[in-house]
Amino acid sequence: MLEALIAAFETIEDPRCEWKVEHRLLDILVIAVCAVLGEAESFEDIALCGRCKRAWLGGFLELPNGIPSHDTFRRVLMLVDPDAFERSFLGWVRAVFRPDTDAPRQSRSTARPSGARSTARRVARPRTW
Repeated sequence: MLEALIAAFETIEDPRCEWKVEHRLLDILVIAVCAVLGEAESFEDIALCGRCKRAWLGGFLELPNGIPSHDTFRRVLMLVDPDAFERSFLGWVRAVFRPDTDAPRQSRSTARPSGARSTARRVARPRTW
């Protein structure tokens, strides 16, 4: 699954000046997505998640200069082309989380007993990057 995420993000162009780069764009993007999927809500949370999971992340990312700071995550993610990121991310989601086409689909009306209320709450979160 992570190999597919890495492959999807390899197509995103790095907008930074080459001589200023300390952290690979691919490392930054993968850490950010993993952290946000793990409920990180800020750049500080993303950096903290990266530091806490460094050994695990090092198994599939290069991390030549370690985990980027929260300022680096903020700066780089603000520079990345949002359309390119969206295309790559959605391509990964569709490829990895595609429902099994052979399984019968469950309609909304049969998803829970009649009269039962959903306990899920929709939370609107502001876009932070």
